[in-house]
Amino acid sequence: MKRHDEEIDVYDDVIARVDASPDAGLRQWAASAGVNKGVTLIGQRRFDDAIAEYDVVIEGYGAASEAGLREVVTRAFYYKVRTYAKRGLVAEAITVLQEMLRAGHPLPLKQIADETDFDSIREHPDFKKFLKENGAA
Repeated sequence: MKRHDEEIDVYDDVIARVDASPDAGLRQWAASAGVNKGVTLIGQRRFDDAIAEYDVVIEGYGAASEAGLREVVTRAFYYKVRTYAKRGLVAEAITVLQEMLRAGHPLPLKQIADETDFDSIREHPDFKKFLKENGAA
């Protein structure tokens, strides 16, 4: 537990130092720290806190045009969907995937097919329908 807390402190420090920088590379670093903080929170089973952290990244950097920042935002969306899937929350997972598409990010179809966190919702009729309608075989 202490190790996770130390990691979170480091991520918070990075975010505080470079988040408002006009430099896209530094902002990408801050956004990545936010995603990594979310992953660490998942490791502590703090799912709601992780989702909130992914939302901070999505809302704070979602309008960015730089390729590196867009990749980080795509990862934030993916981990948010994955968190909902891990908890068996089908409607929430689909809603985030729809938001991801509206924001112009690609669906992570291979990861959805391969990642075990999606096992609990993969066969749900609504989830299967969404995937079929959006290019999954």
